[in-house]
Amino acid sequence: MLVAITLVLALYVVRGADAGSPPSYYTVEPGDTVWSIAITHYPPQEDPRPRIEDIRAANDLSGFRIRPGQRLELPPAE
Repeated sequence: MLVAITLVLALYVVRGADAGSPPSYYTVEPGDTVWSIAITHYPPQEDPRPRIEDIRAANDLSGFRIRPGQRLELPPAE
């Protein structure tokens, strides 16, 4: 019985680890740009350009224009 419980718990932990981090969300404020959002919400040592593209892809942005009040999905940092 103890072995079965251990196996079930191990599967639960592994499954949770594979799920990854959920995205966060940000509501655009006046004066925000995709660049400013990327450099504020991701590690400062990273080049923000790949994160900008991740934000654009996650939100189906064809360009770089965003508007105040818009809610953006911010993909998790990997």
